[in-house]
Amino acid sequence: MRFFLVFLLFTSCSLFAQKEGNIWYFGENAGIDFNSGTPVALTNGQIDTKEGCAAISNASGYLLFYTDGMKVYNRAHNQMPNGDNLDGNSSATSSGVIVPRPGSTNLFYILTIDAAENDLANGLRYSIVDLNSDGGMGDVTTKNILLSDNMTEKITAVAHCNGTDIWVITHKFGSSTFYIYKITTSGLMTSPTTQTIGLVHEDDDANHFNALGQIKSSIDGTRIAVAIQGHDGLHYVQLFDFDNNTGILSNTITLNFEEDVYGIEFSPDNRYLYADHRYEGELYQFDLSSNNQTTIQNSRVLLGTITDDYTIDSYNAGALQLAPDGKIYVARHMSKYLGVIANPNGAGSACNFSETGFYLGGKKSKEGLPTFIQSYFYKPELNYGDTCLGHATWFQFNNDNPKIDSIRWNFGDPASGAQNTSNSYQTSHIFTSTGTYTVRLYYYICNSVITITKNIKIIDVPVINLGPDTLGCTGITIDLSSPYTGCSYNWSNGSHALSIHVNGPGTYWLQATNSCGSDVDTVIITFADPPTIYLPGDTEICETEAYILDAGSGFYSYQWSTGSTSQTIQPTATGTFEVTVTDNNFCKGSASTFVDINMQPYLELGDDLEICENTSHTFHPYTNCHHYLWHDGSTNPTFIASDLITATLTVTNACGSVTDDVSITALIDAPELDLGPDSMLCGKERMIIDAGNPDCSFYWSTGSRQQTIEVGYGEQTYWVTAEKNGCPVTDSIHILACTIYAIGVPNAFTPNGDGQNDILYVYGNNIVELEFLVFNRFGQLLFTSNSLKHGWDGIFNGKMCEMDVYVWVLHVNLSTGVNETHKGNVSLIR
Repeated sequence: MRFFLVFLLFTSCSLFAQKEGNIWYFGENAGIDFNSGTPVALTNGQIDTKEGCAAISNASGYLLFYTDGMKVYNRAHNQMPNGDNLDGNSSATSSGVIVPRPGSTNLFYILTIDAAENDLANGLRYSIVDLNSDGGMGDVTTKNILLSDNMTEKITAVAHCNGTDIWVITHKFGSSTFYIYKITTSGLMTSPTTQTIGLVHEDDDANHFNALGQIKSSIDGTRIAVAIQGHDGLHYVQLFDFDNNTGILSNTITLNFEEDVYGIEFSPDNRYLYADHRYEGELYQFDLSSNNQTTIQNSRVLLGTITDDYTIDSYNAGALQLAPDGKIYVARHMSKYLGVIANPNGAGSACNFSETGFYLGGKKSKEGLPTFIQSYFYKPELNYGDTCLGHATWFQFNNDNPKIDSIRWNFGDPASGAQNTSNSYQTSHIFTSTGTYTVRLYYYICNSVITITKNIKIIDVPVINLGPDTLGCTGITIDLSSPYTGCSYNWSNGSHALSIHVNGPGTYWLQATNSCGSDVDTVIITFADPPTIYLPGDTEICETEAYILDAGSGFYSYQWSTGSTSQTIQPTATGTFEVTVTDNNFCKGSASTFVDINMQPYLELGDDLEICENTSHTFHPYTNCHHYLWHDGSTNPTFIASDLITATLTVTNACGSVTDDVSITALIDAPELDLGPDSMLCGKERMIIDAGNPDCSFYWSTGSRQQTIEVGYGEQTYWVTAEKNGCPVTDSIHILACTIYAIGVPNAFTPNGDGQNDILYVYGNNIVELEFLVFNRFGQLLFTSNSLKHGWDGIFNGKMCEMDVYVWVLHVNLSTGVNETHKGNVSLIR
């Protein structure tokens, strides 16, 4: 056995326990996201594939791209440049698999397989995606390079024993030969290892049914299973041991099936194999632990029968695929649900199979699920227990892979000296203190070191200290909290929270318990009333007055809104003053008051003045006081005067009073202005508007500065301001436009039905009411109308009147209030 002496010289594996298989796209635009730990249906997929598909994410679980073997879609769900016409086939069981080039973060191989429907014509080919192209979205830079022709629809991939390289396993059609390709840091080795072993995959009819069905590797790379449909009318799954260091298959085990076997998958612990019948839908489990063909065949358990939601064809069950959540998902043809084997490590019914285990959000499964490098789902188990300080924390590595040469533990506790490492599969370590430790397990396999990392937290029995007994203040909440987290809590008030809020006196205790033990502490809480402060009410003082605000004596501390920490302050400006005091129990109380500090009163009413007659003047005193008393006893802030008067005002504040007066010494004559009554103009009539007062200044609404203006037809209001001796007077006049009325009746009309001048109408405007009468020469009334819209058509008593001259009479009431009568003759002509 080779032990680690300089193990850090080896490269650690980065393949295991990653998230490259966390995003799936398949079926009819269906998908699943496993990143949250709970699968979530995706409905934004672009592929609609009957069977094969593949997808890949980065190590953090973010989608990189996906394919149906014919088109490649980037992470934005757009087709990549050159991402069309790949030579795979969406009707192939596994149309392709995506393999990252080891050591590269941007280069990926897509290995594609053709379908039996196309006579497998395109064979096995590879294309290359470079994610550094197209702005990081990816580009298919190499396409459809032939590796081998006439290959079955089967392809799988698994990690090399060294944890870096990748094996790709396929099968030649019409032979019993496996083709095994290796992809290394140097790229794809195009010359495969070929091995003839097991049954021939050959035609038993023209449909190439033998080419159908999945090939799968166990996630630890130690076994290969392949489904073989319709061989001599029989159906098989063949199992092989696989040396993932040399790529050699051995130890053939053949399992018989009654119907077309299609989907296969290993359980995560490699003990069970699952397989289904494509058409009949039966799902079976086989126990592989005996490694004996007869025993395995006899261990077969029927888990259930899968049905589809489609009636056109007879497909039911499809591909099986292990997922990041440790469950196996089962494709159901044209169903909105996937079947789920929830506990694939469980025997028989304990595997917990549900036909409707996962809803696809309205999208549909078909027969295929994505093909992955199976090692993405390999999670070597590092188990541990008892994480109490001072106890021996045990560790166990559950992996019986015979290729493991040796192991080494590093407990991340250098303070423990030589005890910090161990070489046993089962070991223990006593950590030197509490805290989080990064424990690393290194195991040597196939000339490489694989590293498994686990963070563990070492804890101690909780030590609870709620602090000393406390005196609180009435109305204030006291928070009691455990200083020790990660426990279960039991408070005296029944709470199980980390902390409680206390606003009443009493004895409070907390019991905190973790996996290492428990502790209890008690605290007594009492409450005292907050201090009372007495400040005077709102106060008005004079600026010369010494005024002191006193918060009272005997308090531990003082804090005024001014920043002062003294017992007293002397306000120097108007404002609100607040003080908070703290007593000897550290209880706080607050009070505030408003102080209005007044200056000595001042008043200014202005100079004596003259005003225009028939006007008034409002006196606005300039003062710092708020109390007014005018000579007439009024207390308003302003005073209005319209006559010769002396106005006297006394104003008062806290500092005293002051008096001032002002007089109106003269009333200045204002001009008399009269533009006359409103008028009306008709047609081309003009009018002179005269403001009189030739010794005044004028300001017309028209902009004129003259004494007179001339106006014409049109309704308008004109105003003028005349000013003399500083006294302005304004007047206005409204000019109306007269209305012109037009009334008429034609002197002839021709009621001959030609649509022209057939009706005798009255024409006119501004008519409010009318009566139109037509008589013959004998005075007989032939027609009457009260509307401009109702005219005479030359008919009387249903008969057309003769050509003749007729008399009309028209009575109208106009909008001006005028009533008129018009008469005339009209000739009826045919």
